[in-house]
Amino acid sequence: MSSKRATLADVARLAGLSSTAASMILNGRTDTRLSKDAHDRVNAAAEALGYRPNVAARGLRTDKTLSIAFISDVVATTRFASGLIKGALAAAEAAGHVVLVLETGGDPAREAEAIAAVLDRQVDGIIFATMRARELFVPDIPSTTPVVMLNATNARHGASVLPDEEAGGRKAIELLVEHGHRDG
Repeated sequence: MSSKRATLADVARLAGLSSTAASMILNGRTDTRLSKDAHDRVNAAAEALGYRPNVAARGLRTDKTLSIAFISDVVATTRFASGLIKGALAAAEAAGHVVLVLETGGDPAREAEAIAAVLDRQVDGIIFATMRARELFVPDIPSTTPVVMLNATNARHGASVLPDEEAGGRKAIELLVEHGHRDG
C-alpha cells in the first residue's frame, strides 16, 4: 500500500459505490436503503485500504474537533494533581473527545502561547487548571470557546470548580477528635 492516506473516495471506488453511499455506511447511518452486500463491500474496502476517518476534515464540516485543551501551570507534572487530569481524561473519553495537555509553568508568555496553540487547533473547549486555588488571568479567548476554571476563578469565565477547603478543614478536625486527639 502507498504511504498516501486512504480517502473516502478510495473506499467508495474500491467498493464500487458513490462516496455518499460509502460515507453513510461508514458513519453507521441506518436510514438508508443500502443492501447488506453494499455494507460488506464498503467495510471490506475500508479494511483493505486501512481507511481511517479524517477527523480534521470532519471538524471543518461540523465545527467540532472533538478535542479539549487542558492548560495548567504545574498541575501536569505534579504527582499530587494527577487526579485532575485523570478525571478530565475520563470525562472527555466518555463524551468521545480527546484531551490536549499543555503546561505553562505559570509563565504568562507561555500561557498566551498555549492558548494560541489550542485555538489554532480549534478545540471545542478549554480547561484551565492551577495547583493552588487563585484568581487566574486569562488572555482573550473567543466567547464561542467554552472555558472552565479548575481550582481557579476568572471574572470573564464564570464556570469554576473549586475545592471546599472549609469543609475539608472541618472534616480533618472531626477525624482527629474521633481518634482521641485533644491537645494542640
